[in-house]
Amino acid sequence: MGLDVAQMALLAGADDIGSTMMEENVVSASGTDKTQSTEYELQKAIIRAGFKPRKRNSRYELLKTTIVADSKLPCKIPLQ
Repeated sequence: MGLDVAQMALLAGADDIGSTMMEENVVSASGTDKTQSTEYELQKAIIRAGFKPRKRNSRYELLKTTIVADSKLPCKIPLQ
């Protein structure tokens, strides 16, 4: 699993692809050894899925979000 699965999850209704805490057993059970993505990688995946990246704190309150990825990236996923 990776950012491509996260993009599909966004299209299916998920509203969060990052977290302030991650369980190691969940990561290892997914079959991946990559436990971190950069802010740029996350924003790029969100934008390419057709959404706008927004930062939130642990109480899900909106925080100031600086877009570090190019907001004009082409959508990689067919939206049909």
